[in-house]
Amino acid sequence: MLWQGSGRVTDGKAASPAILTLDIHDRPNLVGELDNLIESLDSLGLKATLFVPAILAKRDDVLGALRRVASEGHEIGCHGLTHDAEDSYAHLPESDQRERLTMATQILEDTLEQSITLFRAPVFRLSAATLTVLADLGYVADTSVPSTRLSILSSDMWNLGYLIAPRRPYHPSTRSAFRRGSVDIWEVPVSCILIPFTVSFLQVFGPRVTGAYLAALQVESRQTGKPIVYMAHPEDFFPSQVVHPKWKFHPRQFLPSRNHGFTIRYAFSERDEHKVYEANMAFTGTMAGDHRLEFRTLGDYVAGLDT
Repeated sequence: MLWQGSGRVTDGKAASPAILTLDIHDRPNLVGELDNLIESLDSLGLKATLFVPAILAKRDDVLGALRRVASEGHEIGCHGLTHDAEDSYAHLPESDQRERLTMATQILEDTLEQSITLFRAPVFRLSAATLTVLADLGYVADTSVPSTRLSILSSDMWNLGYLIAPRRPYHPSTRSAFRRGSVDIWEVPVSCILIPFTVSFLQVFGPRVTGAYLAALQVESRQTGKPIVYMAHPEDFFPSQVVHPKWKFHPRQFLPSRNHGFTIRYAFSERDEHKVYEANMAFTGTMAGDHRLEFRTLGDYVAGLDT
């Protein structure tokens, strides 16, 4: 597997492919955040791939915002049907997954009037059946597997598949989403070294450590061609003034649950949304200005993969 990029060369080496992915969730100011996103990404010179729960596209105001985002050259992919507890593709029977994913795809294609071929599972949870169904529905790529993730630090703490998943893009197996196989869809892993390369990592560890993380990913990418996949949300590009209440500790937060893992990890998240915005814009701007990175949307990246 080789990516056929633009051929841009820095210091005698090809630039590393990079992909900005944004997960959309239902929020009070979602439409404003999506409209602002266009301006924010334009100022950075970036195009993104956004994943939206299909049910949100049935709202006229959200649909209008999604159409405006798409008209600016950003990609829209599917982020499940409802993004709730019932939308957990790691545990649903294949028949239920097929029903939900078919419905989600139909909603997005009908409302946006375009083909939907990119997917990210809610909270990164999926199974081999998910990828088989997606391939049957005509999807060309999924980006739900954070390879070598230390699951104990996630909401899916019982899943050891992440640790053994290939780090480079692969066709998954019909028996495991975390093994190479012959399913006709690309799995493009989220960048991860024990903890996924996301805005949450930036919040907890700050720009210096996150910058070192990026540098390590760049070394790997130059050696293997693996794309650098960063995940954030539209609200992380919006200058919100919302400050959430301080985290309240409780002993049960140190006990694991099936759906949320150790909830104590949320205590380390930044409560001031404006600080998240400032940190994310600065860090994303640094990546955008790095001539050793070549940003592409997920669809463009996959189109450049050979088989």
